[in-house]
Amino acid sequence: MNAPDHLDDLRALLGDAVADVEPTDRLAEIRSRTSAYDSRRRGWYAAGGVALATAAAITAFAVLSPGDSGSPHDPATSSTAPAVPTQAVGLYFIGDTPQGPRLFREFRQIPRFDPAGDILPALDALDHADDPDYRTAWPERSILSAQVDGGGVRVELGPNAPSDDLALQQLRATVAGVTGLQDITLDRDGTTSAVEQDFADLSPVSISDPTEGRTVSGSFTARGVANTFEGTVGWQIRDSAGDVVEEYSATAEGSGGERLYPWETEVDVSDLTPGTYTFAAIEDSGDPEYRPIEDTRTIVVEAPSSSPAATDPPSSPSDASGVVAWYVGPAPTGPDVPFGALLYPETTELDDPVAALLAEPGDPDYRTLWPAGSLIGIGDPEGGVSVVEVSAAALRRPSGMTDGEATLAIQQVVQTVRSYYGDESDVAFVGPDGPVDTVLGTDVGTRISAASDLVSLMQIHTPVEGATAHDTLAVTGVGLGFEGTVACSLAAPGGAVVWEDATIAGSFAESTPQPWRFDVDVSGIAPGDYDLTCATDDPAGGSEGRGSDVDTRGITLE
Repeated sequence: MNAPDHLDDLRALLGDAVADVEPTDRLAEIRSRTSAYDSRRRGWYAAGGVALATAAAITAFAVLSPGDSGSPHDPATSSTAPAVPTQAVGLYFIGDTPQGPRLFREFRQIPRFDPAGDILPALDALDHADDPDYRTAWPERSILSAQVDGGGVRVELGPNAPSDDLALQQLRATVAGVTGLQDITLDRDGTTSAVEQDFADLSPVSISDPTEGRTVSGSFTARGVANTFEGTVGWQIRDSAGDVVEEYSATAEGSGGERLYPWETEVDVSDLTPGTYTFAAIEDSGDPEYRPIEDTRTIVVEAPSSSPAATDPPSSPSDASGVVAWYVGPAPTGPDVPFGALLYPETTELDDPVAALLAEPGDPDYRTLWPAGSLIGIGDPEGGVSVVEVSAAALRRPSGMTDGEATLAIQQVVQTVRSYYGDESDVAFVGPDGPVDTVLGTDVGTRISAASDLVSLMQIHTPVEGATAHDTLAVTGVGLGFEGTVACSLAAPGGAVVWEDATIAGSFAESTPQPWRFDVDVSGIAPGDYDLTCATDDPAGGSEGRGSDVDTRGITLE
């Protein structure tokens, strides 16, 4: 297991000041990206288990095209040669509506560029839209250069550049979304002019997820942005004949003013016959005589897999057989990680928490900091405290153990006790002569509480390390990333990614790790050993905060 330096650079979307909307529709962006982690596992700490090594940096490369989420690739035929690094951006295109043409946003994957420098690679992508309902006013080579200059952006237009207002708003919206800057100047034939925002040109409702052509099964989460009457966003699913087969509504987080507000809803398609459908998000104006604006996406509904999951244990480790023990594993590389390591849960085959804490973890990326004979027993909680008995040797700091490792070891016990008893108990230590306030050479006082900042924010619950699977692989866990985003990938030993996807764990404003799940069809993937990597989203790329939390598993497909 090694923590990548970052997920794809998503900062270009964070300054989406055009719509003045918080970037809560990131799932579509991550689902559309085509980079993945090269899962180089093992050997993250030095021999002897005391000195921690810095995780190796990972280079992302293109693997899946947008709309391929969940589609398996044979590792024998997948290219392992690195492609050009890419990133996702929000581009604006023109769509027809009953109220005239409006601008809609489409997420696209383009070669990586510097959103604080030369942004021409992003604007070059305006020459066509992927959604057949959209069109562009900007042909190839109509934009000659685009450079961030101080607090603004200067764009040089070619001879074939359009000059109508909507075309200029399409360009302005895209530039502002890519850079987060509002001061945009156009150079045309030596004449310079500024382009001011016209909010009325933006569609009052748009879909961020699903992306065009996405395959769904069972249910899916639809999300986007809107500014509608009382925040109401109607939605429909239409069959190939145009008949409505499902409909309901969602509520955006606000309404009114010159901005767009996020909305999302869960859509159940389990009763639909497999096939191609249209998902539509529809403006509610409050006026029955008004012809509403809508945005649509083509979706492909597949029947839920009837094959039992070979690795489909409970979604929480505490529901499985055996004690859930907490071990020390690698940490993100950001500056806010205190000790260069974090704690991870693992479901063991043991029924005694002391034995589990002293045993060797099943995952080779984890380790315990408690030597044999150091822990004696754990008592039932009384008055919110569990008493842990330690040996005389456990009162002293082992040679080579750092202050940080001693703190992590004590938290191993606290977290394991909490998992074992299923409550919020604190821990008090006793030695051979009674209560102690020093363990492993560290002052523990009269009772120790759990330290949430030492727990990994990405935890894979299933599959367990070394699991085998066929047909369907259930990947479950808990995570807490930026706006709840969790991304997972499955890679062959050579680095070829055969599956990747992203989801939202919980809502966008959680403070603790939330459950997530993928049911992965692996029936078309060649048998063999694979590395499963799951990570939280970190738009800062580890330059601030804690960085991306990562957990991995080695599995075998049969």
